Amino acid sequence: MPGPADIDVARDHAIEVLKRSASATGFVASSADAHYTSLWARDSAYSIMGAVVSGDAALAAASRASLLTLAKIQADNGQIPDAYWPARDYWDWGEAGSTDASALFVVAAGEYLRNYPDAGLRAQLWPHLVKAVQWLETQDANQFGLLDSPEGGDWMDSSLCRSGKVLYVNVLYQRAVAILGRLAHEQAESIAYGEQAARIKERINFLFWPERGPAYSGVLRHHRGRMTVEGFPHPASPAAWENAALDDRKHYISHVQWGRFVDECDTLGNILAVLFDIAGGARAERMMRHLLEDGAAAPYPVRTYTRSFRADDRWGMYKEVADQFQGERWRNPPGSYHNGAVWPFIGGLYVDALRRVGMEQEAASELQRLAEANRLAADGGEWGFHEWIHAETGEPGGAKDQTWSAATFVLAHRGLSGG
Repeated sequence: MPGPADIDVARDHAIEVLKRSASATGFVASSADAHYTSLWARDSAYSIMGAVVSGDAALAAASRASLLTLAKIQADNGQIPDAYWPARDYWDWGEAGSTDASALFVVAAGEYLRNYPDAGLRAQLWPHLVKAVQWLETQDANQFGLLDSPEGGDWMDSSLCRSGKVLYVNVLYQRAVAILGRLAHEQAESIAYGEQAARIKERINFLFWPERGPAYSGVLRHHRGRMTVEGFPHPASPAAWENAALDDRKHYISHVQWGRFVDECDTLGNILAVLFDIAGGARAERMMRHLLEDGAAAPYPVRTYTRSFRADDRWGMYKEVADQFQGERWRNPPGSYHNGAVWPFIGGLYVDALRRVGMEQEAASELQRLAEANRLAADGGEWGFHEWIHAETGEPGGAKDQTWSAATFVLAHRGLSGG
């Protein structure tokens, strides 16, 4: 059994993974796997978040190239594609679309421009960023002011699915609109994106954190109509919201479908809510302590959900019928892939969120464990930076040299090093 990993050595290996993934068109998802030698919009966006704090000029250049490539292949209606294969000059939108890709495009652009101010690039990207947010705005099916997403329409695009108002997607939407507000000011644009971002934040905190006391009709208090609980066409949603309301809530719920408030802890959605200041103060610290104490980081940081789901689970998220048509590597039995497995790219964000709420000692300990996770390699070597790790066996799975696994380790390491 090897000794503890050196986190500085882990950071150096992470930089090398990023450099191998850098190309003239931007970051590929993995340089070690044919399927992932492509520019996946969401992978590239998370990769940019780590690359821009690395201090490496080549990685900054790859970040810039990623943004320009995504802008070039943006749809006329503003949607950002799911993935692009430069060698074939081919891109697609995924089987169910890719709602998070459009939001992440804006978020990544904001992070790049914050670290590398460039008025020319900002002006070049500006119309593309506006179109991306305008497309996102059209994804609100019921005028709640929050986005709807289909099954398989975000990064969980296999057979462990959520749909409706998804916390993760709406947290990214709020961040994208907030970034557009900052960039609008720099562009001397008069559009009040900052006010819009504040409204989205308020609605996220209302809908995804059900509490006793407020009436569910408050979710539509901005609406032109005069809505009461009795005014809803069906009582299922208000009743479900009241059923989910807790006095001692510790995390945001995962997603809202008609008549179903899925009260499960989506770790990535909750972590991003902390990092993007949607959850603040005591609530943010409470959430992070819950993740730390509720097994989210076992066996390594951090699992997609704090538990796995079976096909007969009451929420119906695991689509066992669909699983038979997935390739073996993308199947979702409990503890595997999206179904409660460990994803090191989320682990890096988790460590940074612990630091953000003042839990620096815990963050340092979890960074050490994340280094151990990234050192695992299915081929018997070291420093695999794998896609995911089985929650029960601790064995690495999926492709190695995953760019976003490396990038968020760099981000977490930089934060704890005083960056």
